[in-house]
Amino acid sequence: MISHEEIFKKTTEKFDKIKMKLFVGSIGLLYFVQFVSFFGIFYINPSHIDMLANFIHIFICLFLLYRFNPFRKPIFTEFDQKIIFSTAILLLLNLGFAEFFKQKFLENVNHIKTNLGY
Repeated sequence: MISHEEIFKKTTEKFDKIKMKLFVGSIGLLYFVQFVSFFGIFYINPSHIDMLANFIHIFICLFLLYRFNPFRKPIFTEFDQKIIFSTAILLLLNLGFAEFFKQKFLENVNHIKTNLGY
């Protein structure tokens, strides 16, 4: 007979795989959107980039609160190490990139307005 602990462990491992794919996919999407917007491949409204970044920040916060809350038995896996490192890098870069993209966008808008005489 399978114990409750084994069922919980297997279920947690499956959810970890799903969460990791969602986490990596959302980070990849954010960087892709910022990249194509910055290089002018596509025009993306900066407020949409902010909205996506906010969604990812909320997802990260909820994930970290769930994963490392004081009511769970502390288990630190390789997955946790990757999540913590990736999250720290993402937050550091994303906060800097978001401000940089806003400034670039506003500079471009002001340049266009100046050239059009507005």
